Amino acid sequence: MKPLRRDIDEDPKRLEKIARRIQKDGAFSVQGQDYARPKGDPSPLLTPWYNKRSISVGCERPFDELVCSPALTDTLVEGFTFLEPCYEYFKSFSGGAGDLLQPLGVLVDVPAHSGHGLGPGVPAPGRTVRGPCYFAILPG
Repeated sequence: MKPLRRDIDEDPKRLEKIARRIQKDGAFSVQGQDYARPKGDPSPLLTPWYNKRSISVGCERPFDELVCSPALTDTLVEGFTFLEPCYEYFKSFSGGAGDLLQPLGVLVDVPAHSGHGLGPGVPAPGRTVRGPCYFAILPG
């Protein structure tokens, strides 16, 4: 987590833009274990990010009609697309150390359907689209 805190200290505007976007959207939240003793207070917006022992950005929602419908595929694609700047941010200061960014596992199996908009290489209708829902930075 030192690279994250160092980056926030050196250039807080990079993460502020992402944090504001996540906060405004409301579907995703910053998650993870906080340090027992806070490491600092850079700003009200960035303090939750700064004081995490491990950090992830995730979405929790009730088990509703969407979860059991073909529309879930499009919702997941929109979510992954929305989170891409966050992923690129974390990747940028990891110094290419890919072991800092770890998928948290396959969380959802989505039945593929026609019109899903995922593009080439996606399984035909009736097959399952499988992928990690979000990533985390592990303590280092």
